[in-house]
Amino acid sequence: MAGPTRASTRNAAMKPAIPSSQPTLDPSSGSTVMDDNMNATRLSQTLEPLEIGSTKNPTSTSHGDVSVLGAGIKDLMSTMSELQKLGLGQYDVPVAKCVVCGDQSAGKSSVIEAISGIKVPRAGGTCTRCPMFIELKSSEELDCNWEATVKLRTAYDYDPQCVDAKSQKYPPWFPKAIPIEVDFGHTNDQEELADIIFQAQLALLNPKKDFRVYATRPPSSHDKTSDAREADFSPNVLCISITAPGLPDLSFFDLPGVIIARGNRKKEVLKKFIEDLVTEYVEDSSALVLLTSSLEMDWDISSHAAELITKTNATSRTVGVLTKPDRIDNPARYIDIRKALDGSADPLGHGYHVVKQPDQSSLDRAISHTEARTQEMAFFDQNQPWSTDLRIYQEKFGTLNLQVALSKKLVAMSLGALPLARARISDMLAGIEDTLTSIPPPPTRDVTGVVNDALRFFTETLRKEMLGEKNANTWRLKWDELRKEFTKQLQDLRPRVAIRGKQDQLLSRTNDGLEMIDLVTSDEEEQRAPITPSKRKQPSSTLTTPSKGTATPSSSTNRPPKKPKFDTEQYDLDQLHERLYRMSSAKLAHAVNPDAIEVLMLEPLRPWGKQMQKFYAKIEQALTTRIDQVLVSCLGQWRQNLLFKETRETTKRFFKLHFDEQRTVMGPEAYEAELAGPYFHDTQYYDSKMDRFLNKYKETRFKIRKKVYFTADGGIAPKNSDDLAKKEHLKSTLTNDPYAQEVEVIAKIHSYYDCASIRFHEAICMRIESKLFRRLSENLLPELKEALELTDDKVYQRCVQLLAEDSGRETRRRDLVQQREVLLAGQKLLDNLDEKYKDEGSFALFNGGTVDDEGDEHMASAPED
Repeated sequence: MAGPTRASTRNAAMKPAIPSSQPTLDPSSGSTVMDDNMNATRLSQTLEPLEIGSTKNPTSTSHGDVSVLGAGIKDLMSTMSELQKLGLGQYDVPVAKCVVCGDQSAGKSSVIEAISGIKVPRAGGTCTRCPMFIELKSSEELDCNWEATVKLRTAYDYDPQCVDAKSQKYPPWFPKAIPIEVDFGHTNDQEELADIIFQAQLALLNPKKDFRVYATRPPSSHDKTSDAREADFSPNVLCISITAPGLPDLSFFDLPGVIIARGNRKKEVLKKFIEDLVTEYVEDSSALVLLTSSLEMDWDISSHAAELITKTNATSRTVGVLTKPDRIDNPARYIDIRKALDGSADPLGHGYHVVKQPDQSSLDRAISHTEARTQEMAFFDQNQPWSTDLRIYQEKFGTLNLQVALSKKLVAMSLGALPLARARISDMLAGIEDTLTSIPPPPTRDVTGVVNDALRFFTETLRKEMLGEKNANTWRLKWDELRKEFTKQLQDLRPRVAIRGKQDQLLSRTNDGLEMIDLVTSDEEEQRAPITPSKRKQPSSTLTTPSKGTATPSSSTNRPPKKPKFDTEQYDLDQLHERLYRMSSAKLAHAVNPDAIEVLMLEPLRPWGKQMQKFYAKIEQALTTRIDQVLVSCLGQWRQNLLFKETRETTKRFFKLHFDEQRTVMGPEAYEAELAGPYFHDTQYYDSKMDRFLNKYKETRFKIRKKVYFTADGGIAPKNSDDLAKKEHLKSTLTNDPYAQEVEVIAKIHSYYDCASIRFHEAICMRIESKLFRRLSENLLPELKEALELTDDKVYQRCVQLLAEDSGRETRRRDLVQQREVLLAGQKLLDNLDEKYKDEGSFALFNGGTVDDEGDEHMASAPED
């Protein structure tokens, strides 16, 4: 609330009274007189069906207080108080509330006493050492006695031996799972209430002692002067409920005053504790903040509580209350007060009020609450400038007007919070019900049936997954994906061949590098077979046996052939010619040794072992994940029990046993069988592939030789080169392929590769389906019963053991059940409110209608900053 514009006014304004200028009426200047009157009228009209009374002439009662709210609004405020008592705020349920804060010695306790009519403890330094929730309720019966009830609401446990600032909000206090509220005291004597409050605060500050020790005896003089307490402050709440005729329907939290440490180590810790506590309350977007500041000092630049409000972005939800107007020692401060009241400087969202509480001599005479209010109004009516220059702000003077304003503002906030609270409670209840479904209580009867049914449900669900039955095909879809991927990997390992050789250079003097092509099977891929030569110099080379994974061209080139993606067998025509010659026993040209062809056929099959193991690794990961998902979906509610844990471990062992058989025995057997070949019984299928590949590569070789011929010496092929190539003598030259034998061998290698890869793929997948999947489908249930010891005479005791709960699970369920009970109680309160007023159309305000509050239209919607 710092006001730099006030520096110039302060030095020039040292007169005993402020100038008598009229306040500005510009609607843009904040809360002006005109705005206040207009908004008050709108609020009165809006709430008129709800029986809200007038604020200009408050109705006095025997207690000197004000009754401003009709029955509907009283029910609304009562509902908000009950929701507050349930502790729904800790679940982020928006509950409108008023929070009173201020610096130590700012007159906050006096304001609390004035609003509530009770006396709070004043001994022992800081008056308020824990949050106090004070609820005022107007009795319907005028002859009803004044009564007060005090309760302790403990949401935190105390352990000074374990302080962890990272995990604790208020070390050494630890949050409870569910707040506990206990009755502490009850009285019809207003004087006795102060002692009960004092004792109740002592009970909260000594959490290791039984609270009943303090509830059964009056405070002694030693209690009031002793510092012997376990904790200096407590985050637990002292709840005071007061009922009497004519009381305002109002509830609020009184927070400890913010202190100044001034280098004291102990006070530094206390200062942080209080600041954290105040911050938690004021940053709640459903909180209406009442900030008390003393006029004895420059309240706008010296308030530490105001700094916390600014940091938490709560300024728009704050009402300023200026205290001790009789102690102003600087006349210039009246100018600051006017600017605060008309909103032209240091504006708060709900403006400022000024109150005056009894002086020390009046307190010594123990004047009554009614006398105090009378003296207060007389002060503002008889003293300048309150009765003269500042008289236009008279509705902002005095405790009675403050009570009326707070009640109205809380009504507006409550109306806005209701639909949000209902939605939040519904969402939390749905989440709790879902969680409780997953951790049901252990069965008390037929535990054997429960265990057997759970295991049957799991194994039957898994069986459907393995067979891919309707509505249970998640694994089948993944299995099909893995098989197709394995097929593609085998296809990517097909051998490749360089389609040009050294002997082609006899047709020209152009030296070209090799081009590697895949021995493709599809027409689309065949059309992409490269046939365009590249023009690079090619020195002579030595023929060597081709190696796996790299192309071995017959010459070195400026740009080496592209490295294949997989460990593919690659062939060079000249190298293949040399190998066939070396492997021929007859040593005759064009005489190919059949054993050599068999060796060449098996060479591309060797990388299959590596790809097979990759395939198994992917299956193991995917199937393990899916089995565990099925287990969780079927037995997840017993996740913390031995039943779930031992079922999981047994299933893992069973799966690993049979999967390892696939990976280490059946798969390698199929692989070794292929390398022992070649073997293919269906020669017709093989021959059809052989004819197709051979014809295709002959055609490709013809095109290559034709292009070499017509581009000799770097020339350009004539446009009619295709027609010329058909002439008999040239056609004979081009078709007389020096690599005809090598091309035929390569066609055989590729044909066999395609046939063998299909057989190998089917052999691997067939064994997985017929062995592994079948055993998971048929043999897992007996294995589980055997491993879980469900086949002997002690099956009942064993089932009890399997379903026994650990303490953590039971504690979790108990906490959730308690949370559900609290939320259901809150939901019932809202339902009762709706039910009571469902036939009154004007009460639709409870479901998100608009209520304007003296210049603060935003208060009717969600109470956000």
